[in-house]
Amino acid sequence: MAKITFKTTLKLFANSGRTIVDLERDTDNCVFILKKLDNESECELNNIKKLIYKTRMMLNFINLDLCAAYRQYLSTNTSTNYEKRQAMTKINIVMSEGFKKIYGLGESQHNKSFLRTNLKSVISYIDEFENEYNYIETELKKIETDNTLNKDMRDLAVHYDKDPMEVYNMLKDLSAEEVTRRCLKFMSILEKVLLLTRKLSYKVDLMK
Repeated sequence: MAKITFKTTLKLFANSGRTIVDLERDTDNCVFILKKLDNESECELNNIKKLIYKTRMMLNFINLDLCAAYRQYLSTNTSTNYEKRQAMTKINIVMSEGFKKIYGLGESQHNKSFLRTNLKSVISYIDEFENEYNYIETELKKIETDNTLNKDMRDLAVHYDKDPMEVYNMLKDLSAEEVTRRCLKFMSILEKVLLLTRKLSYKVDLMK
């Protein structure tokens, strides 16, 4: 299995920006705010806040799973090639499933995604971020049509195959460098969505 180069490893951690501890802390803060909102009177502004913080939580979960899988791959305690391959296939699965949760695959699924059902509603309420939202959706459409999401690897890792040689060949040919290259692109757009939710959070917290 082709390994991750030192240069790519440095780029990975530089681009991820935050540690697992930071992500956990932010997720706990989202839960705290959502519980507080549940105890307040229902109104349009509070419902908008809930949409923002639920989206932020989902983004955190995806990032946490990616970071945890990379820690498994890079851990000095991980001694076998199979464990490293398993970590890479997990990263590919998280990218695929995370993308579907955030944006969906195909127009019918787009309309059920977090971006369309949550953030688009928020943007309708706070339209000053509409251009930023549209840019993100354009970037997500590019990921949907290029090779960032490897469906074949995802399917073989999740469902196996009636021919075990297909699974074997996928694992044998797996390149950690190639998976990480795609993951860095995916994490980059995730960070843009997360940054938008932070801006929206700050904006709505100033509203009465």
